[in-house]
Amino acid sequence: MGKKAKFLACEDDIEVTLETAPEFYALYRDLILLALKMQGALTEAQYDRCERTAESLKMRGKNATGEKM
Repeated sequence: MGKKAKFLACEDDIEVTLETAPEFYALYRDLILLALKMQGALTEAQYDRCERTAESLKMRGKNATGEKM
């Protein structure tokens, strides 16, 4: 039997942005890249390059568009 997601509750009414929820954006980015790789839209090399680029931007304190955080 497969796993199913279940909505439990919404506790806070906040705007979700890169600045307010960077952890969410990082997880979302990783999931999108993995889904693209699994669907064959990205090769292993392309996936690895995306991951390295994201990590490099993170280490330099920049967001996904290259702007300083």
